[in-house]
Amino acid sequence: MQANRLTNHQKIVRLVVCAMLTALGVVLGGLLSIPAMPFGSYTLKIGFGVLPVIIAGVLYGPGYGAIVGALCDLLQALIFPKGAYMPWFTVVGALFGLIPGLFFIKRQTPTFLRILLAVAVGQIVGSVICNTLLVIWLYGSPWQIVYARIINQAVMIPLYSALVYLCIKVIAKTKMGKALV
Repeated sequence: MQANRLTNHQKIVRLVVCAMLTALGVVLGGLLSIPAMPFGSYTLKIGFGVLPVIIAGVLYGPGYGAIVGALCDLLQALIFPKGAYMPWFTVVGALFGLIPGLFFIKRQTPTFLRILLAVAVGQIVGSVICNTLLVIWLYGSPWQIVYARIINQAVMIPLYSALVYLCIKVIAKTKMGKALV
């Protein structure tokens, strides 16, 4: 057996952890998030639903992060509908896990600076650029919503980074953390 191949036990652990992160992401993003409507429509959501998606990307790489992100968005749309389902938001949801996962594709040690950079790039591309363009294009929101989204991400990026770093450190110290690798 090659050194980089996963055992069946490791595959099962990854599947279970990703399922738990997906469930946590659905609850945090759908039930425990706060919609902010600075421009009269559903243009901004304040919450921690993307946190489990980023953790999946950091722990297991871009593929797992993208799958968890897409599933979180799809399940949130089904369980907590806020209008018609738009698959473009699911694609962006996948980016929230894919982009941070690309920073850890070679299994680098998750330092705070690396996590901060991964989260910043993922949130700027996903939330500030892609989601803003989608909200403007699909719902006719004014382009000025980008200011509210930039301010939101200026607060959330360091917060997400600190929480992801702490979660990774706590997971690594547990018995389960040894099986995650």
